Amino acid sequence: MLKPKIYVLGPADSFSDLAVRRFRNAKIAYASSFAVLFKRIQSGSLVLLPVHNKIIGPIPEVKKYLKTHPVKIMKKFRMPISFVLASKRKMSLSEVRRIYSIGPAMDQCKKFLKKYLSSSKKVRVASTAQAYKKIVQLTAQGAAAIGSLAGAKSYQLVVLARQIQDDPKDWTEFVIVKVATPEAE
Repeated sequence: MLKPKIYVLGPADSFSDLAVRRFRNAKIAYASSFAVLFKRIQSGSLVLLPVHNKIIGPIPEVKKYLKTHPVKIMKKFRMPISFVLASKRKMSLSEVRRIYSIGPAMDQCKKFLKKYLSSSKKVRVASTAQAYKKIVQLTAQGAAAIGSLAGAKSYQLVVLARQIQDDPKDWTEFVIVKVATPEAE
């Protein structure tokens, strides 16, 4: 039996990647942005999308796309979400000058960012895993990223703070979708 290929926002260790791993029979393919995922849907592929978060509500880019593009939901589930702040080296929070992550992750950690890192520059990238990848490649000091603990471990980063999301019982709802066609409905 062939494994179904499911496209997710990558690279490996993004929250979408962690979510799709629960489907052990799936072959995972990574997309670099939501725009690429949306193109994969239109080409007939199965795609996993984060659609709603307990703290911030609908994921803006996904909501906008789904309003204008009919899809068939194949599976829907919630996954607990817990964020960490990580960097290449151990440092105090006062040494963090730049924070990298995807917009919805930063939005879910607003209280922590305001309280401890209000003067740090926030740099938005396409996913939490891309944020980790970015800080690994940087030579400048003072860079940190918001993402999953699994991702921080995978990129061999130092965790500066754990459970930084505004709600300790945070979750995100994910859906696996494909393009809605007359035969798919």
